[in-house]
Amino acid sequence: MMSKLSLFILIFSVLLLSACNNSADSTKIQPENKETSIEKTDTSGYTLMKENRDLNKERIKAKEMLMNFVPVAEFPDFLQNKYYLVDYISEVGKSPKDIIDIGEWFRFNDNYSYEHGFFDKLNTKGRFILEDKNKKITIVPDDENEFPEQFNILNSDDVMVISATHKFGGHSYQKHLVEVEKKPEITK
Repeated sequence: MMSKLSLFILIFSVLLLSACNNSADSTKIQPENKETSIEKTDTSGYTLMKENRDLNKERIKAKEMLMNFVPVAEFPDFLQNKYYLVDYISEVGKSPKDIIDIGEWFRFNDNYSYEHGFFDKLNTKGRFILEDKNKKITIVPDDENEFPEQFNILNSDDVMVISATHKFGGHSYQKHLVEVEKKPEITK
């Protein structure tokens, strides 16, 4: 396990990386045709800000990325068929929210498919691609009504932090994940 100091340095690095990418990235893509208005609260109580995004444009762009993706020669060990449990979420400019037993999890498979859910419920599944020497991941849900998302990745041992980019018009947040043996179960 990582020490508290290592964990603090990892989190601080993600926040710094996110802030630098968001302010220095002059190629941010803002949706031109803002047709879809979304206000979404996931089961963790984390409220995504209201956004105006063009679902069709974002999905077309993501599907083009999937078609042009060339898998890396060796799939990264830190993702290989593992479950990751979300243990806190942070929005830019706000304190992290400790998430206790919400059961949110991700699983990334070596065939570049992923699953995302809460406890025994599968919420989304789809495909993903890795970019920038495994430092970015783009997830594209199979459900045509779901938005694709891109994240910066920082990982160390059994901990991963994913930090949302603005590639698809989303907003800044990050999730801290820890590797677990299996997806969480509901305890009574």
